Amino acid sequence: MNSRNCARMGLAAVASFLILLAALHFIEPAFDASKRLISEYELGRYGWVMSLAFFSLGVGVLAVLCSTWNASTVRRALIGRWWFVVIAAALFGAGIFYPYTPPNLASAIHGLCGAIVIATFPIAATLYGSALARSKDWMAARGLLRWATVLVWVGLLSFAGSTVVLGISKPVDRSDPNLPIGWQNRFMIVTYSLWLMAVMWQVAFHNPRRA
Repeated sequence: MNSRNCARMGLAAVASFLILLAALHFIEPAFDASKRLISEYELGRYGWVMSLAFFSLGVGVLAVLCSTWNASTVRRALIGRWWFVVIAAALFGAGIFYPYTPPNLASAIHGLCGAIVIATFPIAATLYGSALARSKDWMAARGLLRWATVLVWVGLLSFAGSTVVLGISKPVDRSDPNLPIGWQNRFMIVTYSLWLMAVMWQVAFHNPRRA
């Protein structure tokens, strides 16, 4: 599969993630979106839909790598590339292992996968995005990469900042229905999705020569 087709497949996968996540707000109305993390949809009647959404996002991450594998060979690109492989694996893990309550081994694995995605995606995006921006074939996309990366950090800081403001210094207690961090969590994952789509859009429709 050439880079352009891979990017288009990835765009479809990330778009599917966003559509499935949006749909869950309607098919699982019992989950208060302002107070529940997206992972908790896996505990509902349509938990498989959230699992499918995580799988779709994981495919999107792999598609970014597939479509840009040869775009840069500098060290930060190599680090970011393999970091994204770990993030993709974590997304698949989040879809397989559910955040059960009371906690068990499956919920612990889910929590680890979630922590990897949430805390390290911006770092991987910064490394990989800056490596792409250094390539002359991506010169026209430098501004797009820069702003997409800034947005990713805004997404993480909005979520992390809200937990600090609320005095949360440990994993969210899902038995507490009064923690208004749900929308921040959703905003964060949407910014991550937009970064992936920005990179793949550039490959799919602007086709840098060496992507």
